[in-house]
Amino acid sequence: MRFTIEDSPVPKYVQLRDQILLAIESGRLSVGDQLPTEDALVRELGISRNTVRQAMADLLQRGQVTRERGRGTFVALQRTRHLDSESPTSRAIGVLVRDIASQDDVYPEIIRGIQDVCSQQDYHVILANTDARLDRMAEGMKSFLKAGVSGTIISPAIDQMAMTTSQLRQSFKESLELYNRFLDSGIPIVLINRRVPNLPVPCVLSDNELGGYLATKHLLDQGHRRIAALFPPVYSTVKARETGYRKALAEAGIAPAEGWVQFACLDDPDPVRTMVDAVTKLSSPPTAIFAFTDDYAAKIFERLMELGLRVPEDVALVGYNDCRLALSLPVPLTSVAYPKYEIGQKAAQMLLRHPRPTGEASSIVLPPTLIVRNSSVRG
Repeated sequence: MRFTIEDSPVPKYVQLRDQILLAIESGRLSVGDQLPTEDALVRELGISRNTVRQAMADLLQRGQVTRERGRGTFVALQRTRHLDSESPTSRAIGVLVRDIASQDDVYPEIIRGIQDVCSQQDYHVILANTDARLDRMAEGMKSFLKAGVSGTIISPAIDQMAMTTSQLRQSFKESLELYNRFLDSGIPIVLINRRVPNLPVPCVLSDNELGGYLATKHLLDQGHRRIAALFPPVYSTVKARETGYRKALAEAGIAPAEGWVQFACLDDPDPVRTMVDAVTKLSSPPTAIFAFTDDYAAKIFERLMELGLRVPEDVALVGYNDCRLALSLPVPLTSVAYPKYEIGQKAAQMLLRHPRPTGEASSIVLPPTLIVRNSSVRG
């Protein structure tokens, strides 16, 4: 397919854009057809790269084309995806989370917050699961494209299939490419629970650093001076909670001893057991443990019992998320609670009120609270 640029008052990028639009509307370019490359258009039309890029940027903004990194630019599956459109396909919001039916209550509450806001605005929600796998995240995002969603709310996946540090780094790189391909299609994204490095989109999350601080400060207030912290492999949420843990200890004039802070090994089939064994074998073992989540805390509790250690008499324990599991343990679990329902509400409101939210400046950080129960209180 050939395009032409005339010597006229109409800007060259507008001429190119309008010719591509005409080709799409007339059917000469069909959904999924690849447009000529930037190099080809520069050579064929004798125009600058900047002119081509202006035309393509306008088409991307209109939702007429989609760009796939490393492949090229294609006619979009859906021609418009603006939140103020009245077309039936535009009244859908895609929601992609780790586990729709998670037993820790995190995502069901978040989803309920999203659905309540969307239903009030006559939008419906399309749900998809990642199971912490990038391939399933990709599948979910592709299904949203086909459904013509107006926007999407995503809890970023940390690929549980990664077994080494290099694989984990590659996982982050691939996830960033996925998000950028999605944004190139003209669909806005709001993240929940964690940010993605180098991705300038808004996020609604809890203050994880404050949560780590509150948990550790509580244990310090109970008289503990040897406090361990058990975490999964490092990503943004882990780093923030660890920072809060270290801040509370520093305020008390305590430097964590070697071995107090443990991170799960990617290839360990039972990392919590391994970490509990490591801290309890220290020459001066901790008298308290801050667990990354309530699920971690439950596994820690089980292993401590197997080792003949009592909670809280021998080892105090604090979890995170304040889910139903916190009340099902033999000793009710002290846990950091964060406003899950409100996170869902705020994310949906942000997406619906601002159809093209961009930049981390519009992110919302909500404060957590500490729910004190028997697992951390000395008698």
